Amino acid sequence: MVAPFIKRRRRAEAAAKKAAAAAPVVEEAVEQVVEEVVEEVAEEAPAEPAQDLDSLLKRELVELAEAAGHDVAGLTKKELVELLS
Repeated sequence: MVAPFIKRRRRAEAAAKKAAAAAPVVEEAVEQVVEEVVEEVAEEAPAEPAQDLDSLLKRELVELAEAAGHDVAGLTKKELVELLS
């Protein structure tokens, strides 16, 4: 006769082995589902219309250029449009 705590330990070890064996399969399934969802979202996302840079105010152009990492000190609106296009 086997003691109950030994049975529990053996069951726990068997469950751990099953979980370890199933982990790669689960990871692959999760990756596949994530890829499918990303593709669906990309297909559903509306294409953003291109910005008409000429219609933006100079301060908006400055904000866009600075966000892109450009040094915009002393540039005119025309130069900013050329820089961002």
